[in-house]
Amino acid sequence: MASSTVLGSLSYGPRDLKGQVTSVTGTGVVAGQNQSWVYDDRDRLTSTGTEGFGFDAATNLVDADGVLQVFDPAQRLCWTSATAEGGDCGTPPADATTYGYDARGNRTSMTHPSGTTATYGFDAENRMTSAVLPTTWQDDTARQYVPVPATRIVDTTTGTGTCNGAPCGRLAADEPVTVKVAGVGGVPASGVTAVVVSIIASGTTGDGWLEVNPAGDAAAGTLPLNAGQTTAQTVTAKLAGNGTITLASGVAVDVSVDVVGYFRAPSPWVPALNYWPLTPTVTAESASGTGVCDGSPCGTLPTGETDIATAGHGGIPTTGVNAVTVSILAQNANGGHVRVAPNATASAGLLAWETGSVGAAGVFTVPLNPDGTITLETAGSTNIRVAVTGYWKIPTGTDTGLGLDLLDAPTRLVDTTTSTGICDDDPCDTLQANTPVEVAVTGQGGMSGEIMAVMVSVTAIDPTGTGVLGVGTTEADLGGGIVVFDPAQHASTTMIIPLTDTGTFTIGSWTQTDVAVDVIGVFKAPTRTWRYEYDTTGMRTAKQLDNTSGTGAEWRNEHTWTASGGLPLLLAEHQ
Repeated sequence: MASSTVLGSLSYGPRDLKGQVTSVTGTGVVAGQNQSWVYDDRDRLTSTGTEGFGFDAATNLVDADGVLQVFDPAQRLCWTSATAEGGDCGTPPADATTYGYDARGNRTSMTHPSGTTATYGFDAENRMTSAVLPTTWQDDTARQYVPVPATRIVDTTTGTGTCNGAPCGRLAADEPVTVKVAGVGGVPASGVTAVVVSIIASGTTGDGWLEVNPAGDAAAGTLPLNAGQTTAQTVTAKLAGNGTITLASGVAVDVSVDVVGYFRAPSPWVPALNYWPLTPTVTAESASGTGVCDGSPCGTLPTGETDIATAGHGGIPTTGVNAVTVSILAQNANGGHVRVAPNATASAGLLAWETGSVGAAGVFTVPLNPDGTITLETAGSTNIRVAVTGYWKIPTGTDTGLGLDLLDAPTRLVDTTTSTGICDDDPCDTLQANTPVEVAVTGQGGMSGEIMAVMVSVTAIDPTGTGVLGVGTTEADLGGGIVVFDPAQHASTTMIIPLTDTGTFTIGSWTQTDVAVDVIGVFKAPTRTWRYEYDTTGMRTAKQLDNTSGTGAEWRNEHTWTASGGLPLLLAEHQ
Protein backbone atom coordinates (compact mmCIF):
# COMPACT_ATOMS: atom_id res chain seq x y z
CA MET A 1 0.00 0.00 0.00
CA ALA A 2 1.45 3.38 -1.00
CA SER A 3 2.40 5.68 1.85
CA SER A 4 0.58 8.99 2.30
CA THR A 5 2.00 12.44 2.87
CA VAL A 6 0.52 14.84 5.42
CA LEU A 7 0.44 18.29 3.84
CA GLY A 8 -0.85 20.05 6.91
CA SER A 9 -2.63 19.50 10.18
CA LEU A 10 -4.57 21.33 12.88
CA SER A 11 -3.98 20.35 16.49
CA TYR A 12 -6.62 21.26 19.09
CA GLY A 13 -5.72 21.74 22.71
CA PRO A 14 -5.16 21.95 25.45
CA ARG A 15 -8.67 21.87 26.82
CA ASP A 16 -9.67 23.56 30.05
CA LEU A 17 -11.13 21.75 33.05
CA LYS A 18 -14.59 21.89 31.47
CA GLY A 19 -13.42 20.35 28.21
CA GLN A 20 -13.55 23.56 26.19
CA VAL A 21 -10.94 23.94 23.46
CA THR A 22 -8.59 26.82 24.25
CA SER A 23 -6.34 26.81 21.18
CA VAL A 24 -5.68 25.39 17.74
CA THR A 25 -2.26 25.21 16.06
CA GLY A 26 -1.62 24.70 12.36
CA THR A 27 1.38 23.03 10.73
CA GLY A 28 2.45 22.41 7.14
CA VAL A 29 0.29 24.15 4.53
CA VAL A 30 -1.95 25.52 7.31
CA ALA A 31 0.92 26.80 9.41
CA GLY A 32 0.02 30.12 10.93
CA GLN A 33 -3.69 29.34 11.12
CA ASN A 34 -3.51 29.48 14.89
CA GLN A 35 -6.34 30.52 17.15
CA SER A 36 -6.97 30.83 20.87
CA TRP A 37 -10.12 31.10 22.96
CA VAL A 38 -10.51 32.46 26.49
CA TYR A 39 -13.62 31.89 28.62
CA ASP A 40 -14.78 33.45 31.87
CA ASP A 41 -15.98 31.56 34.95
CA ARG A 42 -19.49 31.42 33.42
CA ASP A 43 -18.18 29.72 30.26
CA ARG A 44 -18.69 32.83 28.12
CA LEU A 45 -16.22 33.50 25.32
CA THR A 46 -14.29 36.67 26.19
CA SER A 47 -11.39 36.60 23.72
CA THR A 48 -10.24 34.92 20.51
CA GLY A 49 -6.77 36.41 20.61
CA THR A 50 -7.67 39.16 18.13
CA GLU A 51 -11.25 39.84 19.26
CA GLY A 52 -12.67 40.67 22.68
CA PHE A 53 -16.17 40.33 24.11
CA GLY A 54 -17.86 41.75 27.19
CA PHE A 55 -21.08 40.90 29.02
CA ASP A 56 -23.39 42.59 31.51
CA ALA A 57 -24.73 41.08 34.74
CA ALA A 58 -27.63 39.51 32.81
CA THR A 59 -25.12 37.80 30.44
CA ASN A 60 -26.10 40.02 27.50
CA LEU A 61 -23.25 40.53 25.01
CA VAL A 62 -22.70 44.29 25.36
CA ASP A 63 -19.24 44.54 23.74
CA ALA A 64 -18.97 42.59 20.49
CA ASP A 65 -15.30 43.31 19.72
CA GLY A 66 -15.75 47.07 19.93
CA VAL A 67 -19.39 47.17 18.80
CA LEU A 68 -21.58 48.45 21.64
CA GLN A 69 -24.88 46.60 22.14
CA VAL A 70 -27.51 48.21 24.38
CA PHE A 71 -30.37 46.24 25.97
CA ASP A 72 -33.60 47.27 27.68
CA PRO A 73 -34.78 45.98 31.11
CA ALA A 74 -36.54 43.08 29.33
CA GLN A 75 -33.13 42.02 27.92
CA ARG A 76 -34.14 42.98 24.38
CA LEU A 77 -31.48 44.45 22.10
CA CYS A 78 -32.27 48.15 21.49
CA TRP A 79 -29.40 49.24 19.28
CA THR A 80 -25.82 48.57 18.22
CA SER A 81 -23.08 51.05 17.33
CA ALA A 82 -19.44 50.77 16.28
CA THR A 83 -18.59 54.27 17.58
CA ALA A 84 -20.62 54.86 20.76
CA GLU A 85 -19.01 54.28 24.15
CA GLY A 86 -22.21 54.36 26.18
CA GLY A 87 -25.88 55.28 26.15
CA ASP A 88 -29.35 53.94 26.79
CA CYS A 89 -32.24 52.71 24.67
CA GLY A 90 -33.70 56.19 24.33
CA THR A 91 -30.56 57.82 22.90
CA PRO A 92 -29.22 55.81 19.94
CA PRO A 93 -26.35 57.58 18.09
CA ALA A 94 -26.58 58.51 14.41
CA ASP A 95 -24.67 55.40 13.28
CA ALA A 96 -26.80 52.96 15.31
CA THR A 97 -28.73 49.99 13.98
CA THR A 98 -31.98 49.98 15.98
CA TYR A 99 -34.49 47.21 16.77
CA GLY A 100 -38.24 47.22 17.47
CA TYR A 101 -40.51 44.70 19.20
CA ASP A 102 -44.21 43.95 19.61
CA ALA A 103 -46.00 43.61 22.95
CA ARG A 104 -45.10 39.92 23.13
CA GLY A 105 -41.38 40.53 22.67
CA ASN A 106 -41.09 39.44 19.04
CA ARG A 107 -38.51 41.45 17.10
CA THR A 108 -40.55 43.24 14.43
CA SER A 109 -37.99 45.59 12.87
CA MET A 110 -34.29 46.25 12.29
CA THR A 111 -33.37 49.69 10.97
CA HIS A 112 -29.90 50.48 9.60
CA PRO A 113 -28.34 53.98 9.87
CA SER A 114 -29.22 54.64 6.20
CA GLY A 115 -32.90 54.28 7.09
CA THR A 116 -33.38 50.92 5.35
CA THR A 117 -35.59 48.72 7.51
CA ALA A 118 -36.32 45.00 7.69
CA THR A 119 -39.77 44.26 9.16
CA TYR A 120 -41.17 40.99 10.49
CA GLY A 121 -44.76 39.86 11.08
CA PHE A 122 -45.97 37.26 13.60
CA ASP A 123 -49.24 35.43 14.22
CA ALA A 124 -51.02 34.88 17.54
CA GLU A 125 -48.78 31.87 18.20
CA ASN A 126 -45.64 34.04 17.85
CA ARG A 127 -44.69 32.34 14.58
CA MET A 128 -43.06 34.53 11.95
CA THR A 129 -45.46 34.84 9.01
CA SER A 130 -43.70 37.47 6.89
CA ALA A 131 -40.36 39.19 6.43
CA VAL A 132 -39.96 42.33 4.32
CA LEU A 133 -36.22 42.56 3.71
CA PRO A 134 -34.14 45.26 2.03
CA THR A 135 -32.23 43.54 -0.75
CA THR A 136 -30.67 44.10 -4.15
CA TRP A 137 -31.18 40.47 -5.18
CA GLN A 138 -32.93 40.29 -8.57
CA ASP A 139 -33.38 44.06 -8.41
CA ASP A 140 -33.46 44.92 -12.10
CA THR A 141 -33.89 48.67 -11.67
CA ALA A 142 -30.95 50.73 -12.94
CA ARG A 143 -30.26 52.21 -9.55
CA GLN A 144 -26.66 51.50 -8.52
CA TYR A 145 -23.65 53.74 -9.06
CA VAL A 146 -20.30 52.91 -10.68
CA PRO A 147 -17.63 55.64 -10.35
CA VAL A 148 -14.99 56.07 -13.05
CA PRO A 149 -11.84 58.22 -13.18
CA ALA A 150 -12.91 61.65 -14.37
CA THR A 151 -12.52 61.74 -18.17
CA ARG A 152 -13.13 64.64 -20.55
CA ILE A 153 -15.50 63.59 -23.36
CA VAL A 154 -16.45 67.04 -24.70
CA ASP A 155 -14.49 70.25 -25.18
CA THR A 156 -15.99 72.60 -27.73
CA THR A 157 -12.80 74.70 -27.83
CA THR A 158 -10.84 71.74 -29.26
CA GLY A 159 -13.55 69.83 -31.13
CA THR A 160 -13.42 66.96 -28.62
CA GLY A 161 -16.49 64.72 -28.47
CA THR A 162 -19.47 63.90 -30.68
CA CYS A 163 -22.33 66.41 -30.79
CA ASN A 164 -25.23 65.88 -33.20
CA GLY A 165 -23.09 63.19 -34.84
CA ALA A 166 -20.14 65.51 -35.55
CA PRO A 167 -17.14 66.89 -33.64
CA CYS A 168 -18.37 69.18 -30.87
CA GLY A 169 -18.22 72.91 -31.53
CA ARG A 170 -19.30 76.03 -29.67
CA LEU A 171 -22.98 75.92 -28.70
CA ALA A 172 -25.15 78.43 -30.52
CA ALA A 173 -28.06 80.18 -28.82
CA ASP A 174 -31.31 78.19 -28.74
CA GLU A 175 -29.88 75.28 -30.76
CA PRO A 176 -29.89 72.10 -28.58
CA VAL A 177 -27.24 69.46 -29.25
CA THR A 178 -27.14 65.76 -28.36
CA VAL A 179 -23.87 64.56 -26.84
CA LYS A 180 -22.73 60.95 -27.27
CA VAL A 181 -21.94 59.47 -23.82
CA ALA A 182 -22.50 55.70 -23.96
CA GLY A 183 -19.33 53.93 -25.03
CA VAL A 184 -16.94 56.79 -24.23
CA GLY A 185 -15.03 57.97 -21.17
CA GLY A 186 -15.30 54.64 -19.36
CA VAL A 187 -19.08 54.44 -19.76
CA PRO A 188 -20.22 51.07 -21.20
CA ALA A 189 -21.88 51.11 -24.61
CA SER A 190 -25.01 49.40 -23.24
CA GLY A 191 -26.80 48.69 -19.96
CA VAL A 192 -26.38 52.24 -18.65
CA THR A 193 -29.38 54.46 -17.94
CA ALA A 194 -27.75 57.58 -16.48
CA VAL A 195 -24.41 59.31 -16.15
CA VAL A 196 -22.83 61.71 -13.69
CA VAL A 197 -21.04 64.50 -15.54
CA SER A 198 -19.29 67.72 -14.61
CA ILE A 199 -20.42 70.46 -17.01
CA ILE A 200 -18.27 73.58 -17.41
CA ALA A 201 -19.53 76.61 -19.37
CA SER A 202 -17.17 79.42 -20.41
CA GLY A 203 -16.83 82.24 -22.91
CA THR A 204 -20.46 83.31 -22.67
CA THR A 205 -21.61 86.24 -24.79
CA GLY A 206 -24.32 87.28 -22.35
CA ASP A 207 -26.49 86.23 -19.43
CA GLY A 208 -28.70 83.17 -19.77
CA TRP A 209 -29.08 79.48 -18.95
CA LEU A 210 -27.44 76.23 -20.01
CA GLU A 211 -29.74 73.25 -19.40
CA VAL A 212 -28.96 69.53 -19.36
CA ASN A 213 -31.83 67.31 -20.56
CA PRO A 214 -34.44 70.10 -20.49
CA ALA A 215 -38.04 68.95 -20.00
CA GLY A 216 -40.61 71.73 -19.89
CA ASP A 217 -39.75 74.12 -17.06
CA ALA A 218 -37.39 71.61 -15.41
CA ALA A 219 -33.99 70.15 -16.29
CA ALA A 220 -31.57 67.56 -14.94
CA GLY A 221 -29.14 70.42 -14.43
CA THR A 222 -29.35 74.19 -14.89
CA LEU A 223 -26.20 76.28 -15.18
CA PRO A 224 -26.80 80.03 -14.82
CA LEU A 225 -24.65 81.90 -17.36
CA ASN A 226 -23.21 85.32 -16.60
CA ALA A 227 -21.38 87.19 -19.34
CA GLY A 228 -17.64 86.52 -19.30
CA GLN A 229 -17.76 84.16 -16.30
CA THR A 230 -17.05 80.44 -16.00
CA THR A 231 -19.87 78.34 -14.51
CA ALA A 232 -19.77 74.68 -13.53
CA GLN A 233 -22.12 72.09 -12.09
CA THR A 234 -22.08 68.33 -11.55
CA VAL A 235 -25.22 66.78 -13.03
CA THR A 236 -26.84 63.34 -13.02
CA ALA A 237 -28.57 62.96 -16.38
CA LYS A 238 -30.67 60.13 -17.76
CA LEU A 239 -29.48 58.77 -21.12
CA ALA A 240 -31.73 58.74 -24.16
CA GLY A 241 -32.23 55.41 -25.92
CA ASN A 242 -29.31 56.19 -28.25
CA GLY A 243 -26.92 56.80 -25.33
CA THR A 244 -26.93 60.61 -25.44
CA ILE A 245 -27.71 63.60 -23.24
CA THR A 246 -28.96 66.97 -24.48
CA LEU A 247 -27.41 70.40 -23.89
CA ALA A 248 -29.37 73.58 -24.63
CA SER A 249 -28.21 77.16 -24.09
CA GLY A 250 -29.98 80.49 -24.40
CA VAL A 251 -26.72 82.20 -25.42
CA ALA A 252 -23.60 81.18 -27.34
CA VAL A 253 -21.19 79.36 -25.03
CA ASP A 254 -18.26 76.94 -24.96
CA VAL A 255 -18.79 73.75 -22.96
CA SER A 256 -16.67 70.92 -21.60
CA VAL A 257 -18.10 67.68 -20.20
CA ASP A 258 -16.23 65.34 -17.83
CA VAL A 259 -17.67 61.88 -17.07
CA VAL A 260 -17.50 61.01 -13.36
CA GLY A 261 -19.62 57.84 -13.16
CA TYR A 262 -22.77 56.08 -14.31
CA PHE A 263 -25.83 54.21 -13.02
CA ARG A 264 -26.74 50.66 -13.98
CA ALA A 265 -28.65 47.62 -12.72
CA PRO A 266 -26.92 45.37 -10.17
CA SER A 267 -24.67 42.73 -11.70
CA PRO A 268 -22.48 39.98 -10.22
CA TRP A 269 -19.74 41.02 -12.66
CA VAL A 270 -19.41 44.76 -11.99
CA PRO A 271 -19.51 45.98 -8.36
CA ALA A 272 -21.98 48.84 -8.06
CA LEU A 273 -22.74 51.14 -5.17
CA ASN A 274 -25.76 52.33 -3.22
CA TYR A 275 -26.03 55.49 -1.11
CA TRP A 276 -25.92 55.89 2.67
CA PRO A 277 -27.03 59.40 3.75
CA LEU A 278 -25.46 61.10 6.77
CA THR A 279 -26.22 64.10 8.93
CA PRO A 280 -24.06 66.81 7.29
CA THR A 281 -20.80 67.08 9.23
CA VAL A 282 -17.89 69.47 8.60
CA THR A 283 -14.71 67.44 8.07
CA ALA A 284 -12.43 70.25 6.85
CA GLU A 285 -12.62 74.01 7.44
CA SER A 286 -9.89 76.57 6.97
CA ALA A 287 -11.36 79.14 9.38
CA SER A 288 -11.48 76.80 12.39
CA GLY A 289 -8.61 74.45 11.58
CA THR A 290 -11.02 71.53 11.48
CA GLY A 291 -9.86 68.39 9.70
CA VAL A 292 -6.61 66.93 8.44
CA CYS A 293 -5.13 68.32 5.21
CA ASP A 294 -1.92 66.73 3.94
CA GLY A 295 -1.42 65.27 7.42
CA SER A 296 -1.81 68.55 9.34
CA PRO A 297 -4.74 70.60 10.68
CA CYS A 298 -6.55 72.27 7.79
CA GLY A 299 -5.88 75.93 7.13
CA THR A 300 -5.94 78.08 4.03
CA LEU A 301 -5.10 75.78 1.12
CA PRO A 302 -2.10 76.82 -1.01
CA THR A 303 -1.98 76.57 -4.78
CA GLY A 304 -1.78 72.94 -5.86
CA GLU A 305 -3.24 69.64 -4.68
CA THR A 306 -4.30 68.91 -1.10
CA ASP A 307 -5.41 65.53 0.28
CA ILE A 308 -8.15 65.77 2.92
CA ALA A 309 -8.66 62.88 5.36
CA THR A 310 -12.22 61.62 4.90
CA ALA A 311 -12.60 57.90 5.72
CA GLY A 312 -13.28 57.56 9.44
CA HIS A 313 -14.46 61.17 9.73
CA GLY A 314 -17.96 62.65 9.95
CA GLY A 315 -19.68 59.26 10.02
CA ILE A 316 -17.82 57.84 7.02
CA PRO A 317 -16.73 54.24 7.79
CA THR A 318 -12.99 53.62 7.91
CA THR A 319 -13.20 50.82 5.33
CA GLY A 320 -15.47 49.56 2.57
CA VAL A 321 -16.40 52.97 1.15
CA ASN A 322 -15.75 53.67 -2.54
CA ALA A 323 -16.95 57.26 -2.86
CA VAL A 324 -18.33 60.09 -0.72
CA THR A 325 -20.74 62.92 -1.37
CA VAL A 326 -19.47 66.25 -0.05
CA SER A 327 -20.70 69.82 0.05
CA ILE A 328 -17.80 72.21 -0.62
CA LEU A 329 -17.61 75.99 -0.15
CA ALA A 330 -14.52 77.80 -1.49
CA GLN A 331 -13.60 81.47 -1.08
CA ASN A 332 -10.79 83.82 -2.10
CA ALA A 333 -11.33 87.56 -2.50
CA ASN A 334 -9.01 87.57 -5.54
CA GLY A 335 -11.01 84.92 -7.40
CA GLY A 336 -9.92 81.39 -8.12
CA HIS A 337 -11.03 77.86 -8.73
CA VAL A 338 -11.07 74.43 -7.08
CA ARG A 339 -10.96 71.17 -9.01
CA VAL A 340 -12.33 68.14 -7.18
CA ALA A 341 -10.51 64.82 -7.70
CA PRO A 342 -8.49 66.15 -10.66
CA ASN A 343 -7.43 63.69 -13.37
CA ALA A 344 -5.38 65.38 -16.12
CA THR A 345 -7.68 68.00 -17.70
CA ALA A 346 -10.82 66.41 -16.20
CA SER A 347 -12.19 66.41 -12.65
CA ALA A 348 -15.14 65.20 -10.60
CA GLY A 349 -16.26 68.82 -10.31
CA LEU A 350 -15.18 72.44 -10.55
CA LEU A 351 -15.81 75.54 -8.45
CA ALA A 352 -14.88 78.86 -10.11
CA TRP A 353 -15.46 82.47 -9.06
CA GLU A 354 -14.37 85.98 -9.98
CA THR A 355 -12.48 88.67 -8.02
CA GLY A 356 -14.76 90.24 -5.43
CA SER A 357 -17.26 87.39 -5.55
CA VAL A 358 -18.55 85.70 -2.39
CA GLY A 359 -16.99 82.46 -3.68
CA ALA A 360 -18.48 79.25 -5.03
CA ALA A 361 -20.14 76.12 -3.66
CA GLY A 362 -21.21 72.75 -4.96
CA VAL A 363 -22.06 69.17 -4.03
CA PHE A 364 -19.89 66.43 -5.51
CA THR A 365 -19.61 62.65 -5.44
CA VAL A 366 -15.89 61.99 -5.10
CA PRO A 367 -13.97 58.68 -5.24
CA LEU A 368 -11.82 57.98 -2.19
CA ASN A 369 -8.08 57.65 -2.66
CA PRO A 370 -6.57 54.36 -1.39
CA ASP A 371 -5.52 56.11 1.85
CA GLY A 372 -9.09 57.31 2.55
CA THR A 373 -8.57 60.91 1.43
CA ILE A 374 -10.13 63.08 -1.25
CA THR A 375 -8.08 65.46 -3.37
CA LEU A 376 -8.75 69.14 -4.08
CA GLU A 377 -6.66 71.22 -6.48
CA THR A 378 -6.74 74.97 -5.81
CA ALA A 379 -5.58 77.96 -7.83
CA GLY A 380 -4.38 80.57 -5.36
CA SER A 381 -4.69 80.56 -1.58
CA THR A 382 -8.22 79.35 -0.85
CA ASN A 383 -10.35 79.00 2.25
CA ILE A 384 -12.54 75.92 2.13
CA ARG A 385 -15.35 74.29 4.06
CA VAL A 386 -16.04 70.60 3.35
CA ALA A 387 -19.04 68.77 4.84
CA VAL A 388 -19.71 65.08 4.22
CA THR A 389 -23.36 64.32 3.48
CA GLY A 390 -23.23 60.61 2.56
CA TYR A 391 -21.20 57.78 1.11
CA TRP A 392 -21.40 55.06 -1.53
CA LYS A 393 -20.51 51.40 -1.04
CA ILE A 394 -21.46 47.90 -2.15
CA PRO A 395 -24.68 46.70 -0.45
CA THR A 396 -24.36 43.76 1.95
CA GLY A 397 -27.19 41.64 3.37
CA THR A 398 -30.11 43.78 4.47
CA ASP A 399 -27.85 46.83 4.87
CA THR A 400 -28.55 47.91 1.30
CA GLY A 401 -28.40 51.68 1.57
CA LEU A 402 -30.58 53.61 -0.85
CA GLY A 403 -30.89 53.09 -4.60
CA LEU A 404 -31.51 55.93 -7.06
CA ASP A 405 -34.54 55.85 -9.36
CA LEU A 406 -34.21 58.62 -11.94
CA LEU A 407 -37.44 60.22 -13.09
CA ASP A 408 -38.37 59.83 -16.76
CA ALA A 409 -38.10 63.62 -16.94
CA PRO A 410 -37.07 66.18 -14.28
CA THR A 411 -40.05 67.55 -12.35
CA ARG A 412 -40.35 71.11 -11.04
CA LEU A 413 -41.20 70.88 -7.35
CA VAL A 414 -40.79 74.54 -6.38
CA ASP A 415 -40.78 77.83 -8.28
CA THR A 416 -41.38 80.84 -6.07
CA THR A 417 -41.79 83.12 -9.10
CA THR A 418 -45.00 81.26 -10.00
CA SER A 419 -46.07 80.08 -6.50
CA THR A 420 -45.37 76.47 -7.52
CA GLY A 421 -44.98 73.95 -4.70
CA ILE A 422 -46.04 73.72 -1.06
CA CYS A 423 -43.89 75.55 1.51
CA ASP A 424 -45.00 75.59 5.16
CA ASP A 425 -48.37 74.21 3.94
CA ASP A 426 -48.92 77.20 1.61
CA PRO A 427 -47.99 77.91 -2.02
CA CYS A 428 -44.25 78.64 -2.21
CA ASP A 429 -43.31 82.31 -2.22
CA THR A 430 -40.07 84.32 -2.36
CA LEU A 431 -37.68 83.22 0.39
CA GLN A 432 -37.21 85.88 3.04
CA ALA A 433 -33.85 86.39 4.75
CA ASN A 434 -33.17 83.98 7.62
CA THR A 435 -36.67 82.46 7.40
CA PRO A 436 -36.39 78.76 6.47
CA VAL A 437 -39.44 77.00 5.04
CA GLU A 438 -40.44 73.34 4.96
CA VAL A 439 -41.00 72.00 1.43
CA ALA A 440 -43.48 69.16 0.85
CA VAL A 441 -42.28 66.32 -1.39
CA THR A 442 -44.55 63.36 -0.62
CA GLY A 443 -47.78 63.73 -2.57
CA GLN A 444 -46.38 66.36 -4.93
CA GLY A 445 -45.80 65.57 -8.60
CA GLY A 446 -46.47 61.87 -8.12
CA MET A 447 -43.92 61.50 -5.30
CA SER A 448 -44.80 58.48 -3.11
CA GLY A 449 -44.38 57.97 0.62
CA GLU A 450 -41.68 55.30 0.14
CA ILE A 451 -39.18 57.93 -1.03
CA MET A 452 -36.39 58.41 1.53
CA ALA A 453 -34.27 61.07 -0.23
CA VAL A 454 -34.35 63.18 -3.39
CA MET A 455 -31.76 64.34 -5.91
CA VAL A 456 -32.62 67.94 -6.75
CA SER A 457 -31.26 70.87 -8.71
CA VAL A 458 -31.68 74.04 -6.61
CA THR A 459 -31.41 77.45 -8.27
CA ALA A 460 -31.32 80.87 -6.59
CA ILE A 461 -33.02 83.45 -8.83
CA ASP A 462 -32.41 87.24 -8.65
CA PRO A 463 -31.21 87.46 -5.03
CA THR A 464 -31.34 90.94 -3.51
CA GLY A 465 -27.79 90.68 -2.15
CA THR A 466 -24.78 88.48 -1.53
CA GLY A 467 -25.67 85.36 0.39
CA VAL A 468 -25.94 81.63 0.89
CA LEU A 469 -28.94 79.37 0.35
CA GLY A 470 -28.95 76.15 2.38
CA VAL A 471 -30.96 72.95 1.95
CA GLY A 472 -31.28 70.06 4.40
CA THR A 473 -33.59 67.52 5.96
CA THR A 474 -34.40 69.97 8.77
CA GLU A 475 -33.34 73.49 9.70
CA ALA A 476 -30.43 72.00 11.65
CA ASP A 477 -29.08 70.34 8.48
CA LEU A 478 -28.97 73.29 6.06
CA GLY A 479 -25.30 72.60 5.31
CA GLY A 480 -26.33 69.47 3.41
CA GLY A 481 -26.43 71.44 0.18
CA ILE A 482 -25.52 75.09 -0.32
CA VAL A 483 -25.78 77.63 -3.12
CA VAL A 484 -23.76 80.87 -2.89
CA PHE A 485 -24.62 83.93 -4.94
CA ASP A 486 -23.87 87.57 -5.61
CA PRO A 487 -26.56 90.25 -5.98
CA ALA A 488 -28.94 89.78 -8.96
CA GLN A 489 -26.96 86.78 -10.26
CA HIS A 490 -28.42 83.30 -10.58
CA ALA A 491 -26.64 80.30 -9.04
CA SER A 492 -27.44 76.59 -8.98
CA THR A 493 -26.30 73.34 -7.34
CA THR A 494 -27.38 69.70 -7.67
CA MET A 495 -27.61 67.90 -4.33
CA ILE A 496 -29.00 64.85 -2.48
CA ILE A 497 -31.35 65.63 0.42
CA PRO A 498 -32.83 62.99 2.80
CA LEU A 499 -36.50 63.53 3.68
CA THR A 500 -38.17 63.66 7.07
CA ASP A 501 -40.61 60.92 8.09
CA THR A 502 -43.41 63.18 6.82
CA GLY A 503 -41.80 63.56 3.38
CA THR A 504 -40.38 67.08 3.60
CA PHE A 505 -37.08 68.96 3.51
CA THR A 506 -36.13 72.50 4.57
CA ILE A 507 -34.67 75.37 2.57
CA GLY A 508 -33.48 78.74 3.84
CA SER A 509 -31.47 81.78 2.69
CA TRP A 510 -29.42 84.50 4.32
CA THR A 511 -30.78 86.95 1.75
CA GLN A 512 -34.15 87.42 0.08
CA THR A 513 -34.27 85.44 -3.14
CA ASP A 514 -36.55 83.49 -5.42
CA VAL A 515 -35.78 79.81 -5.84
CA ALA A 516 -36.56 76.90 -8.16
CA VAL A 517 -36.21 73.22 -7.23
CA ASP A 518 -36.25 70.47 -9.87
CA VAL A 519 -36.44 66.81 -8.81
CA ILE A 520 -34.09 64.65 -10.91
CA GLY A 521 -34.46 61.35 -9.07
CA VAL A 522 -35.62 59.71 -5.86
CA PHE A 523 -33.87 57.33 -3.48
CA LYS A 524 -35.62 54.24 -2.18
CA ALA A 525 -34.70 51.09 -0.28
CA PRO A 526 -35.50 48.08 -2.51
CA THR A 527 -37.28 45.30 -0.59
CA ARG A 528 -38.55 41.75 -1.17
CA THR A 529 -41.26 40.02 0.87
CA TRP A 530 -41.06 36.44 2.18
CA ARG A 531 -44.15 34.69 3.59
CA TYR A 532 -44.43 31.60 5.81
CA GLU A 533 -47.32 29.17 6.41
CA TYR A 534 -47.88 26.58 9.16
CA ASP A 535 -50.11 23.56 9.81
CA THR A 536 -52.26 23.02 12.91
CA THR A 537 -49.34 21.42 14.76
CA GLY A 538 -47.13 24.45 14.21
CA MET A 539 -44.88 22.94 11.53
CA ARG A 540 -43.91 25.25 8.68
CA THR A 541 -45.58 24.00 5.49
CA ALA A 542 -44.53 26.66 2.97
CA LYS A 543 -42.03 29.43 2.32
CA GLN A 544 -42.86 31.91 -0.46
CA LEU A 545 -41.10 34.85 -2.11
CA ASP A 546 -43.61 37.37 -3.45
CA ASN A 547 -43.00 38.76 -6.91
CA THR A 548 -41.84 42.36 -7.18
CA SER A 549 -45.36 43.63 -7.93
CA GLY A 550 -46.81 41.86 -4.88
CA THR A 551 -49.48 40.14 -6.98
CA GLY A 552 -48.32 36.55 -6.53
CA ALA A 553 -45.46 34.17 -5.85
CA GLU A 554 -42.14 34.33 -7.66
CA TRP A 555 -40.87 31.29 -5.79
CA ARG A 556 -42.57 28.86 -3.37
CA ASN A 557 -41.24 25.90 -1.39
CA GLU A 558 -43.71 23.49 0.28
CA HIS A 559 -43.02 20.88 3.00
CA THR A 560 -44.89 17.72 4.01
CA TRP A 561 -44.43 16.36 7.54
CA THR A 562 -45.43 13.24 9.48
CA ALA A 563 -45.53 12.64 13.21
CA SER A 564 -46.44 8.94 13.04
CA GLY A 565 -43.24 7.95 14.81
CA GLY A 566 -43.77 10.36 17.67
CA LEU A 567 -41.38 12.97 16.30
CA PRO A 568 -42.11 15.25 13.33
CA LEU A 569 -40.25 14.03 10.24
CA LEU A 570 -39.95 15.80 6.90
CA LEU A 571 -41.41 13.53 4.20
CA ALA A 572 -41.22 15.76 1.13
CA GLU A 573 -40.03 19.16 -0.03
CA HIS A 574 -40.90 20.57 -3.42
CA GLN A 575 -41.18 23.83 -5.33
